[in-house]
Amino acid sequence: MRMSWEIAVVPLLVLFAAAHCDAQTQSDAEKHLAAANELLIAMQVDKTYSESMDRIIDLQQKQNPMLEPYRSVFRKFFERYMNWESLKVPIADAYMQEFSTSELIELAAFYRTPLGQKVGLSQPKLIGRTAEIGMQRVQEHLGEFQEMIEMEMQKNGENESVESD
Repeated sequence: MRMSWEIAVVPLLVLFAAAHCDAQTQSDAEKHLAAANELLIAMQVDKTYSESMDRIIDLQQKQNPMLEPYRSVFRKFFERYMNWESLKVPIADAYMQEFSTSELIELAAFYRTPLGQKVGLSQPKLIGRTAEIGMQRVQEHLGEFQEMIEMEMQKNGENESVESD
């Protein structure tokens, strides 16, 4: 009789352990997501995101001034498809892929400090400025880049020429 009791209890214990592990994993995933969301709140991304989109539009129009009359179209498109509400989950997921739960908690603590608040609020301006610096550097050396492309095309047997706009 003792043998049949063990046979009945062991599978139940295995099922209980598996369910407990699954619940623990789900709980860890929930903690990780909560930490990512707390970081985004501490960074004030909901407040700075719109400014970041404006800077992207500004950069696009600076790169191609013919787009200036369509600024409202850019804005409308970005508000529809690039708004914070529609992107906060994938952005939180991106942070979750890069940082552990404890790292996200530490980052959120930093962003709640006065210096962290300054960094968070400065990000759109800094990103816009660094993008401008990069575009300016490319423009300064565009001729050399075009020559490099043409040399590679010739090496590959292609006959088309690269012209700047």
